[in-house]
Amino acid sequence: MCTGPIGIWRYIATAQEVLMDIPALSMALSQNKVLNDFGVAMLSKSLDTMESAGEALVSTIDSAAELSVNPNVGANFDIRI
Repeated sequence: MCTGPIGIWRYIATAQEVLMDIPALSMALSQNKVLNDFGVAMLSKSLDTMESAGEALVSTIDSAAELSVNPNVGANFDIRI
């Protein structure tokens, strides 16, 4: 794998770089978790909004269906002069 003194120093330098990046990795993972939690919260809020809009649409359709049971009622009226 590592042959000679130059190869060993390259391996040690690479290991030190990896160890030095652990705090940066920790910060990146923490930020990723915060962004993920925020995205989940926004999707949950959007789902709640769409659910209430769907319920309103269903109630509107139900009230329109009640009016169409007797479509002749209220459509005509008699006038005598």
